[in-house]
Amino acid sequence: QLGKAVFQPLTENAGGYVRNNAGGYQAMLNYPYLPNNFKTISLTDVLANRISKELIRDRLVLIGASADSLKDFFLTPHSYDNAGTTVGSPGVFIHANIASQILSASVDGRPLLKVWSESQEWLWILGWSAIGTALGFIILKISLSKKEQWIGLSLYLASSGVLFITAYLIFLAGWWVLVISPWIALSASTLFIASDRQQQLQEQAYIDSQTQLVNRRYFYNYLEQQWDKERNKYIALIFCELDKNQINNKQPKVTRDSYLRQIALAIS
Repeated sequence: QLGKAVFQPLTENAGGYVRNNAGGYQAMLNYPYLPNNFKTISLTDVLANRISKELIRDRLVLIGASADSLKDFFLTPHSYDNAGTTVGSPGVFIHANIASQILSASVDGRPLLKVWSESQEWLWILGWSAIGTALGFIILKISLSKKEQWIGLSLYLASSGVLFITAYLIFLAGWWVLVISPWIALSASTLFIASDRQQQLQEQAYIDSQTQLVNRRYFYNYLEQQWDKERNKYIALIFCELDKNQINNKQPKVTRDSYLRQIALAIS
C-alpha cells in the first residue's frame, strides 16, 4: 500500500494473460497519457541553461533517450496513430506513465486496473453463451415465421454491440474483462442453436413420423434436383405397390402401422 492505493501483484493467469511470467512484483499499467502529453526538453537546452525553473519545480524529472537509432521503443495501447501505423513508445515515456499512475493512485485515489477471478471470468463467458443460445432460438423463430433474415442478423449485431459496450463501461470503472472469448461464445452458441434447430425442423418437415421414410414433399424436391443435375441422362425410378389384400382399412390401425414399419425397414 502507498497512500490511498493498494497495488495487487499480477498473477500468471490474470485477465487475458495465460501463463504469464509474473516474477517479482508486477502491477497492471493503465496508460493515462499519450507520449506527446509529456513535456520534453532536449539535452542541448539543459546544457545551454535554456529552461525555466518553474518547469521542473515539484515535478518528477526522468532522463532518457527517444532517438530512433537507440531502438528503445515498445508497443503500448497508444502504439497506433490515426492512420493505423505502428508507433512504439520510448522506454522513458513508459516509465513516466508508471510514475504517473503510482502518484495518481496514491495521492488522488485514481482507480487501478483490477481483474476478476478465474471463476468469475468463466461465469462471464458462460453467461454470454447462454444469451447466444436464447438468441439462436429467437432468430430461428423469426426466420421461420416471417422469412426476414435481416431481423435475426440485427439482433445478433445488437447483442455483440451490448457485449462490447458493457465491457468498455466495466473497463472505465477500473476492471479489465475478457471480450473476445465471450464474443466467440455468444457467436458460436447462436450459430449452433439456430443451425441445429433449423436442421431438426427440416427433418421433421420431410420425414414421415410413422415409417421414418421421406415424404412426398422431399421426393418431389429430390427428383427435381436430380433431374436438373442429370439432364440428358437416364434416371431410373423403382415403384413398389403394396397388396391391398394385405393392408386395408378393415384391419386395426396397430396392425396396419406394424405392416408399414416392417415394409419401410425392408425398403431402407
